[in-house]
Amino acid sequence: MAFSYTLCLSLILAMVITTESLFFGGGGGGGCCGGCGRKKRSTEDMERERFDAEHSDKLCNSPELKRIIRKNMASDPAKSKFNLVNALYPEGDHFFVVCTTGDSLYSAPRSSIFCSSSSFNHTCYVFGV
Repeated sequence: MAFSYTLCLSLILAMVITTESLFFGGGGGGGCCGGCGRKKRSTEDMERERFDAEHSDKLCNSPELKRIIRKNMASDPAKSKFNLVNALYPEGDHFFVVCTTGDSLYSAPRSSIFCSSSSFNHTCYVFGV
């Protein structure tokens, strides 16, 4: 009896949660009502001009970003990442930084800003977000 009561209660709860997310948006900003969902950040035109993409280099489409990476590379990946995050901080929270000692494969849209550079025993990758 207790098992069937628990099973019935679980099924009702699952139906309520499913119905609520279908008709009322589920609270994540995906429904028809506006309000408190996640909003995409807007970027400043001046920042985008500074890091304008050029497509001649397959590993880097921003000479300015390559200069920043090369200037801030250190002898170990953790220190390089720390230096790059601090160097890019004045530009805002618009960059994703990864430094690794191994090989990495990545794909970036042509319209995005990206760059990688190797020094010492590691490579750092910076992607505009």
